[in-house]
Amino acid sequence: MKWLNKNKKDKMAYFNCGKSCRLITDILIANGRYKENTNKKYPVYRPRIKRFYPNAQVVLDGKEKDIELLGEKFSFNMEILKDIHSDAITACKISDEENGSVVKAVINEHTEKYGPPLSILYDNHSANLSSEVSQTLKEHGNIITINAFTGCPETKAIVESEFGLFERTVGDLNIEGVKKRDIAKNILSIVADLYVKMRNMVGRCSVCNRRSLNLMNYVPTQQEIDNAKRELQRMKKRSDRLREKGAKLLPEKEQLIEDIVKRNKLQIDDIDRFKKVMLTYDKRALREAELDFYAYSHRESFDETKRTGQYFGGIVRDKQIDIDNKKKEELKRKRYFVDEKWRIKREDCERFKEDKEEKHRVKRHPEIQMAKWIEAAQRMRISLDMVPKFFYDKIKECLSILVKKANLRKRIEELKGKIMSFTRFTIDQRLILVKLVEKWIDDCRAYGVKSVTLKL
Repeated sequence: MKWLNKNKKDKMAYFNCGKSCRLITDILIANGRYKENTNKKYPVYRPRIKRFYPNAQVVLDGKEKDIELLGEKFSFNMEILKDIHSDAITACKISDEENGSVVKAVINEHTEKYGPPLSILYDNHSANLSSEVSQTLKEHGNIITINAFTGCPETKAIVESEFGLFERTVGDLNIEGVKKRDIAKNILSIVADLYVKMRNMVGRCSVCNRRSLNLMNYVPTQQEIDNAKRELQRMKKRSDRLREKGAKLLPEKEQLIEDIVKRNKLQIDDIDRFKKVMLTYDKRALREAELDFYAYSHRESFDETKRTGQYFGGIVRDKQIDIDNKKKEELKRKRYFVDEKWRIKREDCERFKEDKEEKHRVKRHPEIQMAKWIEAAQRMRISLDMVPKFFYDKIKECLSILVKKANLRKRIEELKGKIMSFTRFTIDQRLILVKLVEKWIDDCRAYGVKSVTLKL
């Protein structure tokens, strides 16, 4: 970039590049001089989680925690309930395994302290979906349940981060003593309680001094409650739709995929999975991939073991990447007016080249160029009854060079011959032009080109 700003300063200013590497990259891509790495994953849109007020949304999750006691390892389940708005851990329990009982106990502990929450978010674990938990939620006033969105593990990140922070803070637990499982369970319970208390005493950020537990005493207004209910019900519907088994395939694209499989006799183990993956690609990519695969498969050297859905899917993916890259390139060309700028620059270069060639021709054969300009000026006078000054300037330029050339008499004769060959004009008009040219040459030789008055 430093080299570009130093050595290509005019071009940098022309494209208004400044010092942006991203802008330089986009312009290079738009002109086909650079290609980005397409192996990277495309960015995924993930909206931020909405927060309403304390005790409106809680997140529940459990994780297995290991403790080593007297050389023997024991595993327990650590269940945590966390409020989204205040960032406070409101309940924590240790159990032998993650089941409906411990989930119920955590919900009851939270409710006893702060009342029933408006909604609860948890994953699709069997413990969370048990009848025991469902009954507990109904007893506390039909708490809105939102399942973690399918294919979006970041939904419960607000509570899963606590498990990672707990492990980094507490570390591995290796206990030596006489007793075994009961001691290990009690010690883990004590450590977990200590962590929760210390965690809730920490301010939410380094700027403010508000603690999570203090925010849990906040009393929301009725309008806040209604807004939260409406939005949470919308989120619940979206969560329920994502939980429905089986993706809804578009009939046209589904038929296209089935036809491709039949026509090319693809060997596919799981057709439903294959359809689901192919549905994410454009029809254009599918059709172009089929044409390529048809050509490949009819080669004499084609290996029949490649007649599989996996091999065909690779071709579709490459086609989709090409389509996406062309769309990106088209957008960048429009964004930076690359086509328009290069068109103007190309026209300027062509104009400069033509002017240079014109000067070269005038310098070598001024009589020929002078005859062309005289013909063009005469045609302009006949059609418009006037001659622009531009034509007279060009004739004077040729005239000034002509009188300085060697073999002047021979060149003048050649010029007269050119004028007499103008078939568009009458003989009288041509003779008049010849007399005018002789007069111009004589005046130029005698008084200089500036004293010559040109008039057709």
